[in-house]
Amino acid sequence: MNARQIPLLAALAACLVQGSGRANDIEPGKEFYTAIKAPRPIVLDGDLSEWSGAAVLADPRFYIPKGSGTNGTLVFFELYDAGGPGTAVWTGPDDHTSAVQIVYDDDNVYFGFVVTDEYHENAANSAWNGDSVQLMIANAERNQQIALYNYALGGTEEALGEVIVQHEAGPGGDPACDCATQAVVRRDTVNKRTIYEIKLPKGALGLTTLGGGVRFGLGMAINDGDKDAPGQQGWGGLGAHSIVFGKTPSETALVTLARSNDIEPGKEFYFANPAPAPIVLDGNLSEWSGVPVLADPRFAIPKGSGRNGTLVLFELYDAGGPGTAVWTGPDDHTSAVQIVYDSDNVYFGFVVTDEYHENAANSAWNGDSVQLMIANADQDQQIALYNYALGGIEDALGEVIVQHEAGPGGDPACDCATQAVVTRNTTTKRTTYEIKLPKGALGLTELKLGTQFGLGMAINDGDQEAPGQQGWGGLGAHSIVFGKTPQQTALVTLGVGGVGGDLLFLSAINPTLDGLSFRATDKGNSIVDPATAKLFIDGVQVPLTASPKKLDSIDFAYTRATPFGPASDHTYRIEIKDTRGNTVTDTATFRTPYYAILTRSMQAVSVNTAQRGFLWKVFQNENYTHTSLAETELALAGQLKDANGTPVTDNYADPNAVSIALGPGTTVGLLVRFEIPTVINLSQIAGEANGNFSPDDQMPGIPGVWGADDGIDAEIITFAELPAGWQTLGVNSDDGFRMQAGYINVPADGVLLGEFDGGRGASDTTFRLFVQDAGIYPLRVIWQEGAGGANIELFSVKADGTKVLLNDTDNGGFRTYRSGTAPNKPTEPLQFTGIQKNANGTITVRWSGGGTLQRAPAVTGAWADVAGANSPYTFTPATGQSQEFLRLRQ
Repeated sequence: MNARQIPLLAALAACLVQGSGRANDIEPGKEFYTAIKAPRPIVLDGDLSEWSGAAVLADPRFYIPKGSGTNGTLVFFELYDAGGPGTAVWTGPDDHTSAVQIVYDDDNVYFGFVVTDEYHENAANSAWNGDSVQLMIANAERNQQIALYNYALGGTEEALGEVIVQHEAGPGGDPACDCATQAVVRRDTVNKRTIYEIKLPKGALGLTTLGGGVRFGLGMAINDGDKDAPGQQGWGGLGAHSIVFGKTPSETALVTLARSNDIEPGKEFYFANPAPAPIVLDGNLSEWSGVPVLADPRFAIPKGSGRNGTLVLFELYDAGGPGTAVWTGPDDHTSAVQIVYDSDNVYFGFVVTDEYHENAANSAWNGDSVQLMIANADQDQQIALYNYALGGIEDALGEVIVQHEAGPGGDPACDCATQAVVTRNTTTKRTTYEIKLPKGALGLTELKLGTQFGLGMAINDGDQEAPGQQGWGGLGAHSIVFGKTPQQTALVTLGVGGVGGDLLFLSAINPTLDGLSFRATDKGNSIVDPATAKLFIDGVQVPLTASPKKLDSIDFAYTRATPFGPASDHTYRIEIKDTRGNTVTDTATFRTPYYAILTRSMQAVSVNTAQRGFLWKVFQNENYTHTSLAETELALAGQLKDANGTPVTDNYADPNAVSIALGPGTTVGLLVRFEIPTVINLSQIAGEANGNFSPDDQMPGIPGVWGADDGIDAEIITFAELPAGWQTLGVNSDDGFRMQAGYINVPADGVLLGEFDGGRGASDTTFRLFVQDAGIYPLRVIWQEGAGGANIELFSVKADGTKVLLNDTDNGGFRTYRSGTAPNKPTEPLQFTGIQKNANGTITVRWSGGGTLQRAPAVTGAWADVAGANSPYTFTPATGQSQEFLRLRQ
C-alpha cells in the first residue's frame, strides 16, 4: 500500500461543503479528490518525474448501469460492445488500468495520466473513438457542464500517430478566452504504457482564480480499444458516467484545490476514515485497527516561508532563551496520529513518543500537550481552538487537562464539550491521547461523506532540563504557533477508508544534507521485515543501515560519501514489507537547504598569524535608523541616503570609545576602524547579558560622540582557521546581519554563509557549511541596529551542541586573525587550457580559474594535491608508469 495514496493528512472540522455527499455512480467515498499546488514547475513533456507528492488516483470503481448508484454493480471497467454484443473484452489491469494525478499553479490545472494498456488502438485517429482520455469540467455544485475536452494519440501500436486535442465544448475552444488547453501524449511500447500530460488554463475551467478552496466537478472517461476490437470498446475513470451515455455533470467527482502553506507538499490534506468500531475513550487504541496512521509530517520554517523555507520534523522554540531547547531525534519527540468519525463525533488518537514527560506547569499548552485548531472548509476562518494535556512530570504524573480556548466546545448553549483521556506509559516512554470532538464543536450540523474542514495540530514538547513549550511538531502546527492562522491548516475530507487491516507505518522521514533516515513501526499484526527495506534516491537504490529494534520500531539510515548539492532538488522512494508480505511505500520530493561550500581557491592569500582577532568598522548616526542589510551596505560604502535623497555621511561613532579594542579608532573613509584582539561578544551597553555569552563587551565606538547608541552599521573582518568537513557557525544579533566568506574584497562576490535581514531582539541564526579543504578563510560580517537594544556574537557550534565564540581557543573555538589578504573572485572558468609534451620528456599543463591541481595514477584515484603548482606547471612523469591523470579542484 502506498502511504501517499491513502492520504493521512488531517481529520476534522469546519464548514460543511454544500452539495458534498451527493449520490452518483462513483464508489462511495471516492468521489472526492484534493489537488495540491505543484511542488515543482510542470513541463509538458510526457515525463511525470516532477509530479512527486501529488496523490495518485488509481482505478476508482463505479456502478453500472448508469444511474443505478449503489443499487448497481461496482466495476473497474465498463464494456461498451461498440462492435456488437460480445466483441469487447477486458482481461484485467494489463488490458487497461490507469493512475491519475492532478496539481495546479497560479494559472493552470494539470492532469497526469499513466494508462497501462497491452495494445494502443486509435486507427480512426479520433479524439474519443479509440484509446483516449475525455475530461468533463463541471461547476462546484456539479449541476452544470462547463467544458468537454478530449485528448488522444492517433495510430496503432505498430504505427503511432499524432497527438490529438479536441475542444468539444467549453471556453477552451473560444478564441476570445485565449485559454486553449494543451497536451503531450507519449506511448511506451516496451512497457505498454501511455502517458498523458495535460494543461488546462483556469479560463478553460470557467474559473478566474486558482487557489486553496477552489472547487470544480471533474469527470474522466479513459477509453480503450483493442487490436481485435477497434474503437471505443469500453472505459474506466473517475466519473466516467458524466461523459458516456449522455453528458451528466452530476456524475462528476468534486475536486478541491488544497491551500499551499508551510505543510510539506503532498501532505496538506487528509481523508478521514469512518470508525471501524465504536470508539471508547480509555487511552487504548485497539479498536482503531485498520485506520491509516499520519506520522510526522514535515513543515517549513520559519512560519510563512512555504516552499522557500526549510522542512523540519520538529521546530525548536527556545522559550527559556537561545540554546535551551533541543531535539535529539524521534525518541525525543515523534508522533503517530489517527482520525476517524461516526455520525456524531470526530475522534483523534495520538501516540507520542517522548523520552520525558514534562508539564510541571500543569498547563493546557505550556509543556507536553496537544493543541487542535479547527477551521472552515476554505481554511480562512478559525472555528475553534482546543487544548489537551496531562499535567505533572515523569515521576509525578498529574490530571488530564481539557481547555476550550476558543470555539463552540466551550459554549454551554452548544452542549458540545469535547472530551479526552490522556495516559502515560513511563516504561515505553509513550503518551496516548484519545480525544472526541462532537460535530457541534467543529461548527458542523452533520458528519457525512464529503464534509470538509481545516485542521491544525501543535504537538508540544518540554524536557526535564528545559521545561515548558520548548518546541513542537504536528500537521499544520503553524496554524497555532506564532499567532493563530487558519490558512496554515490542512484540509480534511470525511471519506471511506481504504485499509482492511493494520499496516506498519513510516515516520520521521528526514532528508539531510548528506543522507536520509526514517523509522518503520509495527502496527498490530503487521510486523516490519527489515530485510525488505529499500530506499531509492533520484531513482537509484542506495544502501541502508538498520538499527536494532527498539520496542516496535526500527530506524533506517543512508549516508552519502559526499553531500547533496546546496539547494538541490531530489526525490526519494521508500519500500518496505511486513512479515506477511504487505508493502508500504512513501514517495516525495525534497530540496536540500542552501549551504556554502568553501574550497581552496577561497582561502586567504596571506595571513599575519601574530595578529589574532577581528577588525571592527563602525558607522553611527541616530538621525537615520533602519533594519535593512541593503542599507547597511550603502552606509558602509558611504552611499547611504535618507528618504529625501540627502546623503547620510555624518558618522558620529566615537574613535575614543576604545572598550576592548587595542587603541583608539582610525578613520577609513566614512568608517571608524578598531582592532579587537579577543572575541565578538558586543553590546551597546557593557555588562549586559544578551545572547548566549555574558557579560557582554562594550562596542568600540559606541555610544557615539553625542552619546547616542542607535542607528549603528558595522563591518567585521577576520580570517578563521577552519577544519575540513561539516561546520556550524552562528550569529546572535539584534538586529540583522550577513556573514560571507572567501572573495570578500567585493561584497557582491562573497560566498553567503547565513543572514537575517530585518529587525529582531537578541536571537540566534545558525548555518552549516562544508569546508572542502582545511585552511584559513576570510570572513566578512555586516550588522546593523535600528533602535532599542543592540548586540552581536560570532560563534561556532560543536558536535555536542555546545556554542563557543570564534577565537575563544581556550574553550575550543576556531582561531581567528585580524590581518590578512583575501582572494579576488576568479574571472575565468576553472578549466585546462593546454597540455604539451616537451622534447626532454616533461609535460606542461596550463589552466585558468585558479583551483588546485591534483594528480593520480588512475582515474579512480587516489588523488593527491600537487604542492605549489601554478599554471603553467611542468612535471616529469613517474618512471615505469604508462599513464597519469590530472584534474582541477576548486
